[in-house]
Amino acid sequence: MDRMLRRAGIRSVLPIRRPTILVLLLVLLLVIVGNVWWAGPWAVRSETFDFTDLQRTDAITIRIQNRDVRTITDADSIRAITGFARSHQDRWSVPWSGVPVGRVQIEFFSQGGFVGDLGVGRGFFTTQQRGGFYSRPVTTNDQDQILSLLDLTPQDLG
Repeated sequence: MDRMLRRAGIRSVLPIRRPTILVLLLVLLLVIVGNVWWAGPWAVRSETFDFTDLQRTDAITIRIQNRDVRTITDADSIRAITGFARSHQDRWSVPWSGVPVGRVQIEFFSQGGFVGDLGVGRGFFTTQQRGGFYSRPVTTNDQDQILSLLDLTPQDLG
């Protein structure tokens, strides 16, 4: 490298030798590979949450962008919505890029007290569990199914 620089008439500012450059490149490569491995999708731990508390729900509030849309108190509708949520208890995680925010929020209440929540966005659900926020990917079919149970349309997701 020094020889090439001298031929071009350029003097090296730092006297870096070939072994030093190779060591620096190897360290840089290890840092990059380590970060990719640590932050890769395979490193995200999947959680399963127990949504059985939702069984005692007697009211559900539907919100779109923090604006109350309606409250559901019909027992059959509540049973269908909580059953849907309970069928999606697995595959919850915290993506390395952060948990997305669902445009539609479903809040579950029992005797006026908060029981849980489920957020709905394009291609994902969110929830707050164990003191943190989590998301999971969903199919278009799952997304359409929950929107139908809530009497909403895909346009409500923005």
